[in-house]
Amino acid sequence: SSGINAEYGQNDADHLQQCMTVALAKSKEELGINVSALCGEEELDWSRAVSCLQDMPKHYSPIKKLERLLAAVNAIYSIVREHHLLRRGKARSLGADEFLPIFIYVLALSGLHTAEQEVMCMQYLLEPALLIGEPGYYLTSLASSTILLKSLKFDVPAQVLPTMGHLQSMIQIHCTDMTDIAYKTVPVNQSTTTADLLSS
Repeated sequence: SSGINAEYGQNDADHLQQCMTVALAKSKEELGINVSALCGEEELDWSRAVSCLQDMPKHYSPIKKLERLLAAVNAIYSIVREHHLLRRGKARSLGADEFLPIFIYVLALSGLHTAEQEVMCMQYLLEPALLIGEPGYYLTSLASSTILLKSLKFDVPAQVLPTMGHLQSMIQIHCTDMTDIAYKTVPVNQSTTTADLLSS
């Protein structure tokens, strides 16, 4: 964990917290949430999902952290499903394009300014076999969400967050030296070169 703390400083946490504040000052539409399809004029209560994310720093075990992350994800899906069953009489599932903006919004609501540290802890300390399938997908979603939040510009009030296409343009790289292994999730596009990745 000392390597994780060395990579992640208070300035990183403060910056992410500021970006979360910027995100919450925007409309849900600017964050990419289709409000009319999701809940109409009603406001959904995301407190269950928010609470799960807020619990993550309370656990030392990376497995417990992953469990709380997955619990937050399940809560988001359940909140949407329950709302549609109650108000519209039928369940509704979220597609990947819909999930990411909602997850970013819930992450901002949680104020989890140590999200990057939580990601690094799980990437460093969990067995790779535990990150196959959904656990790995949603851990990458958390990592990507922090990157997208940090892409917000403080002086561009009408800026819209990138879409799911940007989330899919992420790559996890393993950086090794003689004594340690570092894991980073970085954004890529068609013009990204190996040199760009090495300098990330």
